[in-house]
Amino acid sequence: MNYKAFEFKLKKAKFLYTKYGISGIANKIKDKKKSYETYNEWFLDKAVSNKELDSQSKKVLKMLNKPSIEVIILPGNDEACNNAIVSLENQIYTEWKSVILEKEQCSEYYGIKYEYHNSFEKMILDKDKSIAEQIQNVARATVADIILFTRLDQKFAPNYLYELANNYIDKKFDVFYTDSDCILDGVHCTPDFKPDYSVDMLRSCNYIGNVFAISKSTFMNIEFIKNLDLEKVESNIYSILLQCCENANEIVHLPKVLVHSVKQNVDISVILKEEKKVLEKHLETINQKADIVVNEKYSVLDLKYQLKEHPLVSILIPNKDQVETLARCIESIEKSTYDNYEVIIIENNSTDEKTFEYYEELKKKGIKVVVWQSIFNYSAINNFGASYAKGEYLVLLNNDIEITSPDWMERMLGNCMRSGVGIVGAHLYYPDKTVQHAGIVVGLGGVAQNLYPGLDGKVGGYNNRVFTQQNYSAITAAMFMVSRKIFDSVGGLEEKLQVAFNDVDFCLKVAKAGYWNVYDPNVTALHYESKSRGKEDTPEKKLRFAGEIAYMQEKWRKILIEGDPFYNINLSMARPDFALDGIEKAL
Repeated sequence: MNYKAFEFKLKKAKFLYTKYGISGIANKIKDKKKSYETYNEWFLDKAVSNKELDSQSKKVLKMLNKPSIEVIILPGNDEACNNAIVSLENQIYTEWKSVILEKEQCSEYYGIKYEYHNSFEKMILDKDKSIAEQIQNVARATVADIILFTRLDQKFAPNYLYELANNYIDKKFDVFYTDSDCILDGVHCTPDFKPDYSVDMLRSCNYIGNVFAISKSTFMNIEFIKNLDLEKVESNIYSILLQCCENANEIVHLPKVLVHSVKQNVDISVILKEEKKVLEKHLETINQKADIVVNEKYSVLDLKYQLKEHPLVSILIPNKDQVETLARCIESIEKSTYDNYEVIIIENNSTDEKTFEYYEELKKKGIKVVVWQSIFNYSAINNFGASYAKGEYLVLLNNDIEITSPDWMERMLGNCMRSGVGIVGAHLYYPDKTVQHAGIVVGLGGVAQNLYPGLDGKVGGYNNRVFTQQNYSAITAAMFMVSRKIFDSVGGLEEKLQVAFNDVDFCLKVAKAGYWNVYDPNVTALHYESKSRGKEDTPEKKLRFAGEIAYMQEKWRKILIEGDPFYNINLSMARPDFALDGIEKAL
């Protein structure tokens, strides 16, 4: 182990000690050695123990200014199920009350224990009024600090309200949610390990789910959309959640499995159609209109943001020989439905005479060719090419890319032109139609790695994330778009990173500056990967690569130690297919 790698491990150990203490570090080391056959076995090992519950109960007694919680229980898919009520009765945190909303007169007491009769209030929803409006009226009437939304068929872990209150005291959140799973015949299954808040993922699907909490102050400051005429409880919940998250400053995701659903078959197509209506109205109110298509196959909403302007796009393509490869790339660009763009070829030490003959043909088409006269340095080459660009938006594009979605520029621009968006990346396939890039997780495989390399291109992966528009910490520069303003403001690509991780570093700089990086699964291309550069197979390349790893570990140690917010700390950092840490297979 070299010095830099050893230094990084020491810093990680220090962080773990600060956060978890000596016993916490010991448990983590012990956990690393554990393996499990099933998720149920994993869950039972990780679930809160009686000893931990006793400790948390003592902490509750010592809490000052305990926040009060109003639990709004909405109808579930199984009206005979009273999981929410039973699990509330078993909470170690007691500063709560609940309102049960019914579509029609149901069980009089739901088996509520006598000592809890005063903790629950029943209310029948008026069929002639909007469900969303009635929910909002109930929430606005409460005097509680926190409003917790759930359904009758959802079950809470006994320390859910403790964790909720503790996080509110600690972080004064606006919105709070946790991980969840399902229970089938008494067995825990189908875990939902969620990312931290992702605005684009929430617009594509309600990944947060039907159980979440909102601070009363946040709720009171929202002017909710009315007259949507939604029948499904799920779409009414989505409407409230979407608008609260859009206006929240602090959204807390606690990566613990504290909510359990009854596994059932639900007609997702009806819910998606109503959520499409919700999203269209929401985007209209914030002036970010989009064409939205319901994708029933992958249970998501596909968004294509409408363009407000028609700016010039500069496409930067580094190239060394490989005439046929470059020609295929250029031909795919020429099939684009967007017409206001320029192409800049950055010539990088070519030696084949045919290459320069082809350049002359390209120049006749109005394509620029600029000459880089130094050694290969991907970052420096692109920075050099950007200095010749006239466009408001830059596309970094490898010469071995063949674009397969003609409307790719409109889709990327629609996202890039949104306020708060930094980089927009593409869904890349290998020539055999398996996945090459569907987002990058920082820390995966050591520093960073693409998700799902080699996955069948028609398979959605974990929770269909391959086909979900969402935010990632990093996206490959083999094909991405960024505004010229943002590119310049972060200093372009880091030239110390000649080959590896320069795109990851650039994405992290953009994210640090406060922008969202977006992965759009409907911007597609074939990637004939790394034809022009070769493998890391010489002593010089291996030394350079080790230096780039050390650079990233030093510069981005916080995210490498604490974990990528758009992944989940419960997931394996050794596999790129959403495997659970301790179970060597994809979820």
